[in-house]
Amino acid sequence: MSAARPPEGAHTAAAGEGIPSSAARPPEGAHTAAAGEGIPSNAARPPEGAPAGALLEVRDLALWLRSGDMPAPLLDGISFDIAAGQMLGLVGESGCGKTVLSRTLLGLHRPGSVARVAGSIRFAGRELGTLAERDWRALRGVGIAMVFQDPMTALNPVLTVGTQIGYALTCRLGLSRAQARRRTLELLEQVGMPDPARRAHQYPVQLSGGLRQRVVIALALSGNPQLLIADEPTTALDVTVQAQVLDLLDGLRRERRMAVLLISHNLAVVAAHADRVAVMYAGRIAEIGPSAALFAAPRMRYSAALLRALPRLHDDRQARLQSIDGRPPDWRALPAGCRFAPRCPQADARCAAEPPPLSGDLQTPHRFACWHPAPAGPALPQAAR
Repeated sequence: MSAARPPEGAHTAAAGEGIPSSAARPPEGAHTAAAGEGIPSNAARPPEGAPAGALLEVRDLALWLRSGDMPAPLLDGISFDIAAGQMLGLVGESGCGKTVLSRTLLGLHRPGSVARVAGSIRFAGRELGTLAERDWRALRGVGIAMVFQDPMTALNPVLTVGTQIGYALTCRLGLSRAQARRRTLELLEQVGMPDPARRAHQYPVQLSGGLRQRVVIALALSGNPQLLIADEPTTALDVTVQAQVLDLLDGLRRERRMAVLLISHNLAVVAAHADRVAVMYAGRIAEIGPSAALFAAPRMRYSAALLRALPRLHDDRQARLQSIDGRPPDWRALPAGCRFAPRCPQADARCAAEPPPLSGDLQTPHRFACWHPAPAGPALPQAAR
């Protein structure tokens, strides 16, 4: 395994960012380890016993992407907090804006693709909306890291996994090759990789889907991030491997007091692992609250419809699964009022004309945006939860 510069022209990728062109010098602003020094702790991480507060604060975030003659409003009024050591689950149908939000939090949109951004993103007390690209590069992987959906495309197929992790350690933390080699094996062992010394010399194509996902997680953890964004980290994995990967993420965030934004279509996964849940629909937060409260009694009609669509063990095998009629709105022709109104059986004229705000304020534990919220009682029988 080597942390040397890859062959000229080779594609490189690390969790949360492209690998910089120079391995000799870490990104500006990154912490550099002296020779013989161990892995540095993240200077921005709050000390033990520090008052609990939000690590990530998002306020009224809106984003328009360039799309033909008219910008597409992909995010609208997004507000939430994530505290250190907390896991926030983000759920919703495909196309609701979950991945757009995650890429916005990391400044990963293609140059020229964003028409306008409004609102605020504060990370560890620092406003991210005004960062220059070199500052984003210093932050990615060290402050905020990301696990992408498909590990096969997130990894470089022509470099061994050990080389890729070692290269990220050299660039992000300024480790020597020997330090990076040792730390690479430690990271692979930490994520449950069997025989890490041998696996470090293998290429991504030689690994199973579950092992590749563990490599991507090791890459994301290599910079000791304070916030990990996991975008569908168990996509295309079988149920057993899914459970292993999710238990791994859960254990690591408790051990490191790392905040996690878990993006998933799987409501059961989110219910089992997330402390809080945010439900997105058509670029807006439809409901947000503690996992136990939201899954026991969802108030927004869309959240309740998602839960009713889940299969239940006690149902008749011949019974037809419930579904949500219609489809999410076109970004180019969004409803004037509640964006779920065209699909909601309880919608009336007010729903069609006036968008409902989230109830309460940022200090309210359980918030929802609905003019006709579902009853506060249990939404599902106990056997179905």
